[in-house]
Amino acid sequence: MKKFVAAAIVLAVMLSFAACREKGVIPAGKTVTPGTLSQYDPKKCRASYADRLVAQAVYPVSPQYPDGTVTDKEAEEWVKFRKNRMDAASAIDSSALGSFVKKTVREYLTSDDGGNRVYSPVSLEIALSMLAEITDGQTRAQILSLLGADSIENARRQAVSIWDGTYRDDGIGTTVLADSLWLNDGLMYKKPVLDILADSYRASSFSGKPGSTEYDSALRGWLTEQTRGMLDTSGVKLDPRTVIALAQTVYYKVSWENIFRETDTGKRDFEGTKGRVSVDFMNREIENGSVYFGDGWQATRLDTSDGGAMWLILPDKGRSTADVIASDGMFDLISGNKNGIENRRAKVRLSVPKFDVSSQTDLIQGLINLGVTDAFGSSADFSPLTDVPNVFVSEAKQAARVVIDEKGCTGAAYTLIVATYKECPGEKETIDFILDRQFVFIVTSDNGIPLFVGAVNDLTA
Repeated sequence: MKKFVAAAIVLAVMLSFAACREKGVIPAGKTVTPGTLSQYDPKKCRASYADRLVAQAVYPVSPQYPDGTVTDKEAEEWVKFRKNRMDAASAIDSSALGSFVKKTVREYLTSDDGGNRVYSPVSLEIALSMLAEITDGQTRAQILSLLGADSIENARRQAVSIWDGTYRDDGIGTTVLADSLWLNDGLMYKKPVLDILADSYRASSFSGKPGSTEYDSALRGWLTEQTRGMLDTSGVKLDPRTVIALAQTVYYKVSWENIFRETDTGKRDFEGTKGRVSVDFMNREIENGSVYFGDGWQATRLDTSDGGAMWLILPDKGRSTADVIASDGMFDLISGNKNGIENRRAKVRLSVPKFDVSSQTDLIQGLINLGVTDAFGSSADFSPLTDVPNVFVSEAKQAARVVIDEKGCTGAAYTLIVATYKECPGEKETIDFILDRQFVFIVTSDNGIPLFVGAVNDLTA
């Protein structure tokens, strides 16, 4: 199960690299440069949101891997932490997660424009589970159906198991998840559901005036800190009518189990959807490797320092990444079900391009296609969260980026779901109603029966 979850986090890598012609492009034509991996300032990020913080989530302490420099006690703590992670991963409903991954990957990673796509199923899964917590009725039922959960308790249990089963920062691998709530300081909320989000999802809470420069800056600072500067957050802004914004992030960094030698990297042509281009390819021989053959594709894996892997799936010539996504074989492979998939043990001469791919995805239409409809319209039910009327999801998006080089793989994603109200409470239209001329009145009883009806035509007497 651990390998399946790790694969779900970076699943988009193996699907998008076959279309990788150039470095990934953020919408509006902004190319993300490798320098953003190290140029962010965590202190400035924290300073941007410190005044807006209501409750800070407490994250688990990840003991460092016992590499010979730690004490026996510290080594025991790492073993215990690892066991807890494995126990949590084993509690994941793999069937429900597998179905969710398959449906959403097919929805968000196939397109006609031939561009790169990166998507984190885990980030969306947890964000949708939080959304289910603050909704009810058909709105919640539709979300639960997509998640494959028959109750909000099971959806919560699944999200917690994914969170606890993947979270680590122990020196040999980093998979850090974070959740947060962004509230409107002019509105009232129901405490029980906020407590659930804080306790079960480890969600930090913030409060401020949505749409203000300070609050927008705080949200961008939090997202930037959690994704360690990998993603462009400059376009993140909240509508002044925001009731709540749910933010979920994933940051992932591992080394290859056996790194590539930079001296073996060389130029090679890559044939992408937009033509041929010469790029840097990393090269290595794997003496005892495996290549898997499915219907129209072949695959191998790059083992990582934390015991996980990056699967690399190559469509046969004449086939596309969309063809691979449409088949079940790829999903069976990463879930461990290799029935019908040929495995050849061989010396593998691997040549893989270095890449830096990123994308930003509007999630709304995809969720509607997958059956989550009520959350985006007048039928939305946010009664567990607030009594504010006419609340609906106005924005749902995910940004993600994955970079690989000779040393390893780094990835980050954030999912942002924003609920707003259609009419601004406390800012109603003002109408002067002055009875300074003839008028009619009707007096009714408490059950609507007209007791008196009159016409006031003259007040001179």
